[in-house]
Formats: sequence, C-alpha cells, structure tokens
Amino acid sequence: MGNDDRELMARAAQGDASAFARVAARYRGHLERVGFLRLGCAEAAEDVAQETLFRAMLQVRHYRGAANPLTWLHSIAVHVCHRWLERRKRHVFTSDASLFDRDRGPAPFGVVPRVLRRETERLLRRALGSLTGPQRDAFVLHYLDELPHEAVARILNTSTQGVRALCHRARRTLRLRLARHFLFTA
Repeated sequence: MGNDDRELMARAAQGDASAFARVAARYRGHLERVGFLRLGCAEAAEDVAQETLFRAMLQVRHYRGAANPLTWLHSIAVHVCHRWLERRKRHVFTSDASLFDRDRGPAPFGVVPRVLRRETERLLRRALGSLTGPQRDAFVLHYLDELPHEAVARILNTSTQGVRALCHRARRTLRLRLARHFLFTA
C-alpha cells in the first residue's frame, strides 16, 4: 500500500476500470476478513466484500485522496456490516478459521500447533461475539488490521479518544472472557 494505491485510485476516479480492478483484487480478501470478524459468518463476509467493492466502484469518482484507499474501503465495509446487522438483527459465528488469517501464510507444522491455533481462534471468535458492535469494530480495525487510532476514528466517524475508549473496553472484556481458558492472564 502507499503511493501506488493512491495512483491507482486517482486513475480509477478518472474512469480507469482496470485501475479499480487492481485495487479491488488487492483488497478483496482483506475486506472478506473484515466482514468475517465483524459478522462471524463466512457467507456474509463474502457478501460484505462484494457489496463494499460494488459501492466503492459506484463512488470512486468522488474519491479525492484525503484518506488512503484502505481506510476508504474500510469505511465502506464497516457501513455495509452495520446495514447487514440491521437487516439480520442476529449474527451467527462459524468455524471457518481461514478468514481469520491476516496474511494466509503457511500454518505451523505439527498437530499440536494446529490444534492450539484452531482452539485459540474458536475462543477469540466467541469472545469477539460478546463485544458491542462499536467495540468489535474498533478492536478489529485497530488491533487486527493494525490501523492507527486516527484512521479508525475516521472510519467509525468518531473521535480518536472515543476509539481509544472503545479499544480499552474491548480489551478488558476480551481479557475477562479469555482469562478462564488460559493458565495466565495478560
């Protein structure tokens, strides 16, 4: 990400469909992951990515480069997730752990690391489901997607201090929910 993405978005804003297609291909998996971590459903995550990219394609001519492309796409994805939740009023968490992977690199070798990883992911998914929507959004965007508090604040349309408070409450809730499953506490 960087100047190359900004250049692609500038070209896309001018009507270059191939530039937008490159941005979409680069971030589709990332948007699926955002949808999965927010909604807990692999099928919904695919829908979120598709709808986010569709909305971005329709709005790309209004992109002015004030936010980096990833932040802009995150903002759209968060709004799509909120709409999805409003329509469904419930979210179901699945066991598709592949969408949890940040880079989808090779898994560690051996049975024990795979079992521990699957169990940790299952516990984290369940614990994420106990957070409020804004807490989950802030936690996922800041800690899992590694966006700075300022970028998360722009995406969630709130203050930086508000994001810090949401992240603090989310960490506290997750620590309490996960502490009983581990021999140590963070």
